[in-house]
Amino acid sequence: MVIGIFPRFARNPPPRTPIKPLRPPLAPLQWHAMAKKKLPKTLALLDEDMCTGCEACMTVCPVDCISIVPGPRHENVFQICTIDLPRCIGCTLCHQVCPWDCITMIPTDQFLQNENTIKQLE
Repeated sequence: MVIGIFPRFARNPPPRTPIKPLRPPLAPLQWHAMAKKKLPKTLALLDEDMCTGCEACMTVCPVDCISIVPGPRHENVFQICTIDLPRCIGCTLCHQVCPWDCITMIPTDQFLQNENTIKQLE
């Protein structure tokens, strides 16, 4: 049995020098501008009149931006899906899986030109 092969560790290690940041801290306004997500090339637009609430699109969404909301008629019985557009990454999986073709992928440029749809991105 060999004793003393490990170096003895000091009980009080020397104080570490603080690490300097690579860049100065950002002002709140700059942080907000930097935190905004770049919009994808296409966005999913759901026709809520055609939606049956089958939740097929919810199961494939990688960012969980699709949720169930009460329907316009018979709120307790009939529920429909809705898409949270600021979280949508434009992957087109929901469009491919929807059995009733109620999800349409629209180019972001076209989406931003319409006054009704631009409100959904805020």
